[in-house]
Amino acid sequence: MYQLSNQIRRYAWGSPVAIPELLGVEPDGEPQAELWMGAHERAPSVASVDGRAVPLDELIASDARNELGESWASEARLPFLAKVIAVAEPLSLQVHPDVERAVRGYAAEEAAGIDRDCPTRNFPDSLAKPEMVLALSDFAALCGFRPVGDAVDWLQALDLQWLKPTADALRLRGADALPGEVERLLGGAGGPAAELSAGLARRCDLLRADARWSVSAEVAADLARRYPDDPAVALALLLQPVVLGPGDAMFIRPGQPHTYLSGTAFEVQANSDNVLRAGLTRKHVAIPELVRALDVRPQRRSAIVSWEAGAERVHAADTSRFALSVVESGEDAELAVVPGPQILCCLAGGFGLRGADRRLTLSRGESAYCPASRPELRITGDGRLLRVTTGRTAG
Repeated sequence: MYQLSNQIRRYAWGSPVAIPELLGVEPDGEPQAELWMGAHERAPSVASVDGRAVPLDELIASDARNELGESWASEARLPFLAKVIAVAEPLSLQVHPDVERAVRGYAAEEAAGIDRDCPTRNFPDSLAKPEMVLALSDFAALCGFRPVGDAVDWLQALDLQWLKPTADALRLRGADALPGEVERLLGGAGGPAAELSAGLARRCDLLRADARWSVSAEVAADLARRYPDDPAVALALLLQPVVLGPGDAMFIRPGQPHTYLSGTAFEVQANSDNVLRAGLTRKHVAIPELVRALDVRPQRRSAIVSWEAGAERVHAADTSRFALSVVESGEDAELAVVPGPQILCCLAGGFGLRGADRRLTLSRGESAYCPASRPELRITGDGRLLRVTTGRTAG
C-alpha cells in the first residue's frame, strides 16, 4: 500500500476553486478541472515507495502480475482511472465507443500510421470507455437519449420549423430514426447548423415557466447562447437532462451521448482515451464515427446496482473494470477482499488504513494505491472514503 501524489488537469471548463478547496490549498485563479488518481501515461500518480517517488505506471510495468493480479496482468495497465472532476462550464458533447468499435478503429488508425498523440485521432487505444460518476455536489448533465415520446413532446413544445422533420421522423420510426436525425442535425444534408441559436434561446425563455420543460428549457437556452453556431446544441435537445444530488451515482455506458454541465463529482472510468466528439468544444469532432457508435437506448438510472457490504456502500454496473464504494465510518472495519488493484481517496474527515504490509493515514484530499498482491484492508475513521476496485457483484 502506497500513498499517492496526484496531478491536476487544467482544462478551460474547470472550476478554479473546487479542487483547491478539497486539497486545502489556495486557488491560483486558473481553472482546475480534474484531479487524476491512477496510472494513465499522460498524468500518472506518483507512489511513495520506501522513500522513493515512483510513477504509478512504472511501478505497475515493473511487475504487472504482482500489481494487477492474474486477470489484468496481460494488459500491463491499470484497468481504471479515478478522478475528481470540477465542472464550471459544459464539457464537449461526446460518445465513447464500445470495445468492438474501439478495436476496429484502433487497428485502422494504426495501419494508417496516425500518431497516437495526433489531435485528430479518434481511437488512441483499443478499449471501451464506460464511466461512473458519484456526485459530490449538485451535478447537472445531459446523458443518453430521451424516451421517444418525451422527445417528440419536447420538440413540439419548442415549435421551431427546423425541428419538425426530427419530430416527424421520431413519431413515425421511433428510436430507429435517431442515428439519421443526429447526422442531419450535426450538419449532414439539410442540417440547420447556423440557424438555431437566437430562435431557440428565445423559445426556451418562454418555456421556462412550464413545469414540465423548465429544466430542459434552461439547459437548452444556456447552450444556445454559449455556442451560437454549434450544431451540437441541436443534438443536446434530444438528450435527457439529469440532476444528481450529493451521493447520487450515474453510469454512462459506451455509445451514450453525454456532456457534464456543472458541479463536482468523483468519476471512475476505464483507463482509455477514446472520445468521439459532436461539438461544444474547439477540439476535433468526429461526426461519422460518433453516429456509427451511438447507443440509442434511453438513459436508465437503474443501470447501477448498489448494496451494503459491511462498512461500504457499493455501486457497480455492467463492467468488470471498476466498481466504486463509499465508507463513512469504521472502527477497525475489514473491507471485502476484491481481486485486483484498488485506489482509495479521502474526501472528508480522516481514515487510518491497515494493510498486509503497512499502515497509512489519509486526510481530506489524500489517496492511496493497493496492489492486487495485498488486497486485505482494514479501516478506522469517520468522514467519507471512496474505494475504487475492479468490478464487483452483490453477495
